[in-house]
Amino acid sequence: MLKRLRGLLKLIFLIPLSCSHMGTVANASPEFSFNGNRFLFDRAQPKSVAFINSDKLYLVSALSFDGVAVWDDNGKITDHYVFSNPLSEATSVTVLHSDKTNNHHIALADESTNTILFLTFYLNTGKFIHNPMSIEVKHTPTHICIANDPFDNSPYLFSGGNHGILSQYRIDLQDNDNIQLKLVRDFLIGGETSSCIADNNSGLLYVVEPEVGLWHLNIDPETDLIRTLAAANQPIGQFDEPVAVSLVAHQNSHSAIIMDPETELFARISGALTESIAVALEYEDGGGEIRLLPLAGMGNLPTGRQNTDNPVKVVYASLETPPVPSTGDAADDPAIWPHPEDITKSLVLAADKKGGLMVLDLQGNQLDYIADGRLNNVDYRPGFQDHPALSHLVAATDRTHTSINLYAIDPVTLQVSRVNARKIPAEFFDPYGICMYRSMVSNNVYVIATNSSGLVHQWRLFPTAKAKVDAELVRRIELESVAEGCVADDETGDLYIGEEATAVWKFNAEPDQGSQKTAIARVEPDGELTADIEGVSIYHQADGKGYLVVSSQGSDSYAVYDREAPHLFRGMFRIRADINSGIDGVSETDGLDVISTPLPGYPEGLLVTQDGRNIEPVENQNFKFVSWTQIKAALNLPRTYQGWLFSNTV
Repeated sequence: MLKRLRGLLKLIFLIPLSCSHMGTVANASPEFSFNGNRFLFDRAQPKSVAFINSDKLYLVSALSFDGVAVWDDNGKITDHYVFSNPLSEATSVTVLHSDKTNNHHIALADESTNTILFLTFYLNTGKFIHNPMSIEVKHTPTHICIANDPFDNSPYLFSGGNHGILSQYRIDLQDNDNIQLKLVRDFLIGGETSSCIADNNSGLLYVVEPEVGLWHLNIDPETDLIRTLAAANQPIGQFDEPVAVSLVAHQNSHSAIIMDPETELFARISGALTESIAVALEYEDGGGEIRLLPLAGMGNLPTGRQNTDNPVKVVYASLETPPVPSTGDAADDPAIWPHPEDITKSLVLAADKKGGLMVLDLQGNQLDYIADGRLNNVDYRPGFQDHPALSHLVAATDRTHTSINLYAIDPVTLQVSRVNARKIPAEFFDPYGICMYRSMVSNNVYVIATNSSGLVHQWRLFPTAKAKVDAELVRRIELESVAEGCVADDETGDLYIGEEATAVWKFNAEPDQGSQKTAIARVEPDGELTADIEGVSIYHQADGKGYLVVSSQGSDSYAVYDREAPHLFRGMFRIRADINSGIDGVSETDGLDVISTPLPGYPEGLLVTQDGRNIEPVENQNFKFVSWTQIKAALNLPRTYQGWLFSNTV
């Protein structure tokens, strides 16, 4: 049954279409006739159809071994491309719309040669204007579709086939109209797929697996490789063997259509639309047709998610670090250390929670790796100035030994050395987050650590003999659930702790101030954040101004709030993939750090953030550097101060 159905229908495509002006075209190649709602081919076999809907309307069809043809809205063939390779077979066609020029690109899947062809199409004449670009792909393409990133509109091409893998490629449309494809990721669907279509409005891609039904998955390459069944075959659903899926847009409403040729059943996913669809069919004994059918009367199926306006702004990373040596979920939290005399020698300390601590320079190069166990979070503060060897301190949570690790940075050699006077027990299970606080009341330096049960402990640090540091536990706080990210504001005396599934809480950072707290940001539906709340950091400005930056891990984005009360929400941003630099986007962020001190290449400060999915190419997790200048511009933030606020008088 499946083999016969594959020969019957390859793709349907929807668009508002008027057929009243189309006429019969005779003696054209390929030979066809049109009778008002049907293109009939004597020899050519239409495999797939698409529309170019601009100032002019064109119908495009992949015609198997006969290449690809284009018709205008009068039914007149405007151009026909024939393969130079007699073995080439066009199995699917889709359109890449260009905003830069009056040209569009028609992408054609060539199953026989494992390639995608891009033909440049000139709208004004309806003609192809030069030879196609042929790009070899990883898996044999029997169907293709083009989608746009829901956040920055970057184009992607999806390619699937009888191998059960759906490949996602980033399309690099260069200024000279050349095109490059870069593999981003592979989805293992399982069985053979026959068609796909994108709903850029909701950020979903619909994929037909004929033996199962209709799947949808996220276009965004930074999301999980998860597929959701939108419509199933019998006996669970209503379809026998669906073969094709398509989409129609009307007044900001989108509907996906799937077709089951065995029962001649079309079903609309959502909406109440009346447009026509074009269906490409091939006959087993040769020839085929493109049929125009109305949509009226089709039933509804559930959507994967509702269409929503997206207020999230987009920024791009300036550089990325080498991947951490450990596989899986390993990279976690960074801390930025500004060199007190030569800012070009500043460092980034980055936690590998399966092995140790990475020491990086501002170019992202790894200078050292301290294999001290499962170090989860890390933070920095100026230390004890009357002990030169302890003037720059770093603290980290050590999950291997359930303790707090302390390090000193030598500003001359840039060496990072362990300075614990003894093992400092966390006194709770599974230490997660860590932050440091330097009191302007007492001049004491503190370490605050969180854990997976919601416990928060605070220690006072003090120097000992032989340039070592010890600590005494001075405070306990208890939250109701998992807490990790935290940051202390030395100037204001505030402590911010992220309870992952609930809120960012504000405490007084002084150890004698108890457990009274105020929520300054909450998880949906009461707030802007999507669980888990992870990294928390402060961008300092003068007079208590500045911003609190929070990782909203569940939405792969970052929320920005005023540093000063009442902590107004300033907006959200995402870090997306940059085609020009080849740096992928950021998703599933755990830890982050931000600094307002001007650094080389970052005149208004720097954000360093962990990337939970390092995908171009797929490697172990790493860290991304983002200029605050980009963030400020994206969210339209004012700026009044540059510099590190901490005094060196302890």
